[in-house]
Amino acid sequence: MNKESEIVERELWDHYSELPNPSWYEYKNKEMETKDEKRIKYLEAEIAAGDRHDGYTLAGLNEELKLLLAKVKQNKKS
Repeated sequence: MNKESEIVERELWDHYSELPNPSWYEYKNKEMETKDEKRIKYLEAEIAAGDRHDGYTLAGLNEELKLLLAKVKQNKKS
């Protein structure tokens, strides 16, 4: 974890109650979305370069992409 992320997390944490502030959850969800978006871009690039992979690998990449897109879509609904 980089220093900036650590500082952000500390500011979002209520040290008196030792519970996260509501905005902490928003921050964590946003951080997770960013990771998912990066993974989606990677998977799309790997699938586009399909001739580098065998059929089983491509099927796995497609399945992971499908599940990740469904997760992101579900998160945006809520």
